[in-house]
Amino acid sequence: MGMFWLAVSGIIGTTIGRMSQFYAIDRMGAAIATPIANMFPLFSSLIAIFFLGELVTLFILIGTFLTVAGLFVITMGRQKRRWTKKYLVVPLASAIFFGAGVALRKFGLNLIPDPIFDVAINVYAAMLSLLAFIAVTNQRRKIRMNRTSTVFFTLSGVANSLALIALFGALNFGLVTIVGPLSAIAPLFVILFAFLFLKRIEVVNRRIVIGALLIVAGLVLIAA
Repeated sequence: MGMFWLAVSGIIGTTIGRMSQFYAIDRMGAAIATPIANMFPLFSSLIAIFFLGELVTLFILIGTFLTVAGLFVITMGRQKRRWTKKYLVVPLASAIFFGAGVALRKFGLNLIPDPIFDVAINVYAAMLSLLAFIAVTNQRRKIRMNRTSTVFFTLSGVANSLALIALFGALNFGLVTIVGPLSAIAPLFVILFAFLFLKRIEVVNRRIVIGALLIVAGLVLIAA
């Protein structure tokens, strides 16, 4: 049964969550889409509270408010990259999928407490589901790779694999309501790297930075 939950977490949290995040980044930009998608601890915490019996605290409630406030700050005003408010459903859906994936991984870890083996099941399920999606939707013809993009995607895959191993290891010993928020500080690094390397295509202004900081502050309070 543990392998089943781990496989489902790979399909939902890795494949569907990551695909929706990439789509959101393409439409809205990494500096906006990533902080919204990284609201997933809200949803993983809700699942953990209702289905794993983890407790809700005042810090969690305050953190939730700060996270929502950060989302509001990020999405208000105009952006250089054109996108409409309807696209917000995409990174929010990604956050829900990521959150469900984290909770499902905890289900699996409770039954099979072996992080390396569990990561393997998660990744293989994600890979097979992604290949099935490509085959069914005939997306293979749209895939265009060159040497530069292959290098960057390979490095990204290695980084994501290491991150998954670290996440599974943390979930093996900690609560979802703590591990989830602490693993969601990625927006700070995304904004930093976007500012340093993506100035021509990304807009990183004061409002986005403040919104990201509010989200991270909320997540830290959730984990307190």
